Order: sequence, then structure tokens, then C-alpha cells
Amino acid sequence: KAATASAVAPPRVASVVAPALATTAAAAPTRVPVTPTAVTSGAPAANQPRAVPPVASAAAPATGSLFDQAMAREQAGDGAGSVALLRRAADGGDTRAMNRLARKFENGDGVAKDLSQARALTERAAALGSRQAMHNLGVYYANGDGVPQNMARAAESFRRAAQRGVTDSQFNLGAMAEQGLGGPKSDVQAYYWFALAARGGDQDASAKVREIGARLTPEQKAAQDQLVAKFRPEGGSPD
Repeated sequence: KAATASAVAPPRVASVVAPALATTAAAAPTRVPVTPTAVTSGAPAANQPRAVPPVASAAAPATGSLFDQAMAREQAGDGAGSVALLRRAADGGDTRAMNRLARKFENGDGVAKDLSQARALTERAAALGSRQAMHNLGVYYANGDGVPQNMARAAESFRRAAQRGVTDSQFNLGAMAEQGLGGPKSDVQAYYWFALAARGGDQDASAKVREIGARLTPEQKAAQDQLVAKFRPEGGSPD
């Protein structure tokens, strides 16, 4: 999205929403910067990497799971009890708990704020196959949150999530390719990723497809359109 005078909400990693707490409202999106910016301690620049919206698990978790118990405690106002159960669930390999705890460490919600710990939990969840964590890890690396800023690592993480069908990751890869962030500058690659995001319903990506498409040759555009039509997201856990 092109930069505007109005600021957007600061980047944030999306939390996992328990079934009982789920709503249709998505977090305010954030974007990859339109121009490279250095990480500062002040207010974030507009249009920084967007965080992926909360995603529900493909199958309902087992009744009485530690994660479910943690969400019930949180809903009842027992923050400390919820965190304790989330830690146990995360130690047991539950990526939903890892993502939820990462959000808490990012915001200082019931725990001391610790971006390094948030990043570590997110990295672990991503390694276990959580596409939400793959995307959010890209946000950390793009913004330099809890880790030195590294656009190449950000692009790598976004690409893993994009291949799994995460529209926001596809958008971010398009923005990065257009600017040459994390890899070579390429209108062809930017068009491809924006077109995938547009196919997923992203209106901002649709506008970028029209803009960049006008700069491509008919042959380049046709070739990328064919690749987009053939794209099928890889399977795996969305949580």
C-alpha cells in the first residue's frame, strides 16, 4: 500500500483466538514499508509489515486440552493461571500455545515484555509447521523486533507462509520484490506475489497488480498469470 500522511496501527503479531472467543474482526493490517527504513525506537513508519489475521485450527482441539483450559482461564479473568497452562501446552508442542504466548511476551500481557522470547516462541512454532508463526516471524525480522533487522530472513519466512496460502505474506513479498528488499528488485516477481494476494481477495494487491502489470510486457504478464492460475497452497497446520 502506498504511503500516506495518516499513520496506521503499529505492527503486531496476531494471536490465536480460542473458538469460544473468536470474532470476525481482524487486527488492523500493517505493511512492508514502501521505502526501506531503519529501525528506530520511535513510532513505527506507516505501511510496515502486516500481521497475519488470527486463523482457526483446521480441526477443533480436543476437549479439555491444556490450550482450551488456558483460554477458559483467560476468559474467566485468571491471567496467571492462563499463562501457566499456556507454558505447559507450549512445552508439549502445541503451536497454538506458542503463538499465544508470543503475543503475550510481545505486549507484556500477563508476563514481562520480552521481544526476544516472543520471537523465539514464534520461531519454534514456525519450525513445527504453523503458517501463522511463519508469517509472524517474517514480521519480526522485517521490523527488527527481538532480533536484528534482516530483510532476507523476513522474505524467507514470508515465502514459507505464502506458499501455504497466507495472503498477507504474499502481499508483503510483492512489496519487497517491488522495492528490492530481501532480494533482487523485480517487477515480475512483485506482480506474481501481488496477483496471488489479489486472488485471495486483497483489494490493495489488486490495485498493485494493475499498476505493475502496466509495466510488464504482454509475454511477461501472461507467463505470471499462468503461474498464478496453477498455484495451489501447500497443506499443513494453520494455527
